[in-house]
Amino acid sequence: MLLKWVKIFSTLAILFIAILYYLKMDQINFIQDDAYITLRYVNNFVEGNGLIFNEGERVEGYTNLLWVLILSLFAVISKLFSLQLDLANVSQALSVLFGFGTLLVSFFFTMKLIKKKNAEPSLFENISIYSFPLIPTFLLMLSAPMLYWGISGMETTLFTFLTLISLYRYFDAKYENGPDIIFVIVSVLNTLTRPEGLLVYMLIISWSIFNRFKSFKRRKNTFQKIFSIKVRKELIFYFIPVAFYIGFRIIYYGYPLPNTFYAKTGFNMEHLLRGVYYVLGSFRENYTLGILLLLPLIGLREPKMRSEISFFYFFVILYLISVILIGGDVLPIDRFILPIVPLIFSFAAVSIYQINIVLKHSWKKFIYMVLVLIAVVFLGLMNYESRIKEINTKRSYEVGLVKKMKIYAEWIKKQHQSEVKSMIKKLSDVKVALSTIGALSYFSDATIIDLVGLTDEYTAHNPKEVPGIDEDLPVLWKEKRYNVEYVLSRQPDYIIFPAGAKPTAFAECALFVQPEFYKFYYIQLIYSDELKQLLPVFSRREELLILSQNDCDAKFVKPFIEANNLFLSMTTTGEKDLLDKIIDKTDEAVKLCPERISDINAVRGYAYYHSGEIENSKLNFEKCIEKDPLNMIARYYLMKINHEEGNEMKMIEQIRMLKKYSPEALPNLYGTN
Repeated sequence: MLLKWVKIFSTLAILFIAILYYLKMDQINFIQDDAYITLRYVNNFVEGNGLIFNEGERVEGYTNLLWVLILSLFAVISKLFSLQLDLANVSQALSVLFGFGTLLVSFFFTMKLIKKKNAEPSLFENISIYSFPLIPTFLLMLSAPMLYWGISGMETTLFTFLTLISLYRYFDAKYENGPDIIFVIVSVLNTLTRPEGLLVYMLIISWSIFNRFKSFKRRKNTFQKIFSIKVRKELIFYFIPVAFYIGFRIIYYGYPLPNTFYAKTGFNMEHLLRGVYYVLGSFRENYTLGILLLLPLIGLREPKMRSEISFFYFFVILYLISVILIGGDVLPIDRFILPIVPLIFSFAAVSIYQINIVLKHSWKKFIYMVLVLIAVVFLGLMNYESRIKEINTKRSYEVGLVKKMKIYAEWIKKQHQSEVKSMIKKLSDVKVALSTIGALSYFSDATIIDLVGLTDEYTAHNPKEVPGIDEDLPVLWKEKRYNVEYVLSRQPDYIIFPAGAKPTAFAECALFVQPEFYKFYYIQLIYSDELKQLLPVFSRREELLILSQNDCDAKFVKPFIEANNLFLSMTTTGEKDLLDKIIDKTDEAVKLCPERISDINAVRGYAYYHSGEIENSKLNFEKCIEKDPLNMIARYYLMKINHEEGNEMKMIEQIRMLKKYSPEALPNLYGTN
């Protein structure tokens, strides 16, 4: 009877944890920009264009075929039954659903490991069997990567869910005679979800074969016994569909691996160090993982659990090595670490349970169990509190980025479609180059030139670095595979930097320092009523800018970015003392590249303006337009200054130029002559 109530308590506890998980994710609630890359593939696939990103370009810029197919199924159902489903919301709902599934499987996975140790458990041990598995479920619920990626619209929780089921089936069925069809099916699905699914399968199978080798190495017919009919069938059933998948890749896309692999991966010391820093940083930020990772060492003394714990360290260590080899991840909050987090929590819970059963008296066991559960709650909450600020910061960035890219997308559509629905220029013929390609590609339907090559075959396979664009730059993005000569040769209609007028990625910096970029493009300003701010977009000039023959050192981009960052800090904090530092940085930039004095003086101009030094501001902005008449930032500020001075003639001159080259900067002044 007591055991029945324990089972009811465990069920209610899981339900309570699931509700808390949902509520905490609902507070985060965002969609990662990269999720829209998948949605663009889904749209093209459902519309009959194929698994493509841009019209006429076969590039595998996704790494989640199963996720694409699942969302495509929902899209088809939506069309057939006129359901008007929002695919972005569907992707979020599925992320949450598989997050719930991961919490539930972690409970039963831990219970499976604990039950293996106790063939005939006592009543109190049965109580423990249903209590200790709540530990990984609770810790997962408060885990930063589980919360962040569980609402992101990405396939991360699906991959984590399938990985955990694969491990569960391995421990559940490894002594059965026949092939485990469920294990094979889940492994195939996991491989279709992420390329790392192949690694998960190979690690499990390698360990299984190794164990069989140890058992049969002194017997006859060793090979036949190690590679039994069960093992051979599982290998065949797994590799046939995977081989078809790889064959499809080669035939359809031309390469055996996703294009993203070629765009992101580079086997050199810098790349490996980035991977090491990523793994170490993940464990530093999630210090609970580091502590719990060591706990299973306790169980190595127990013969009944030695094999399982050895497998645990084999799996986790090799998985982390693979993360290092691919250079970690550019996305935040430990996305590549999440698939092993449930495994670490589960084995830690088993180790905590093992200490419990050593205790001789029931009252000691009970006190220990209560103290452990209290400690786990405290540790989980503490770890959550230590990461929630970072989660909210990253979430706010993505929300702002997606909102901004939607505005750009609507603006692009407006520029190239008239009210009578006759196309001035087909949207698919409009070319936009940028690094954050997700939301803008999904909402605009324009042809996207991916600066970092994730969805661009040429850039991924033919990177070309620019001298001076190196690790010393204060950039946010770490990808260094780009080819800006190729990008410029495609003559994009627009180039967009997510941070506005300053570059924040190596590819953007490399593009920004090119003379052709300055010669062919100017900053057009768009006023967003939703954001209550001006958004810059680099647009093609009607008349090319005449450049002097002055040499320009690409390293000027570093002090240029630093000056912009200092200006942002000054406007945020109100510290006008930063003005001198801004001027010093702009002086440094001008010395390195006099040719770009118009862009550099613009930084000086708005720094002076927001510091109240209007005359200095006006002087610098006037120098800007002397060098480049299409410096719209300078003209916008000069319009404001002329208005404040009461100089109507000068103000109208600036307005006329803004109306011609940045008509969306002044939406309420179209009547000005």
